[in-house]
Amino acid sequence: MSSKEAAKYLHISVKALQALRERGAVKAIKFGPRFLYRTETLDQLAEEYEDSGKDLSNE
Repeated sequence: MSSKEAAKYLHISVKALQALRERGAVKAIKFGPRFLYRTETLDQLAEEYEDSGKDLSNE
């Protein structure tokens, strides 16, 4: 899914998703100028943050 779709899926901003990607907290596939995300990867990220108690939207 696109960055916009992935951010919506996680209920965070596209900018927050970009920051997570740049820090290496979430992996994406670079396809030309776009980044694409797998649902499984986003689910894993959300689970990790849920387990840690961190606020995903502030990252």
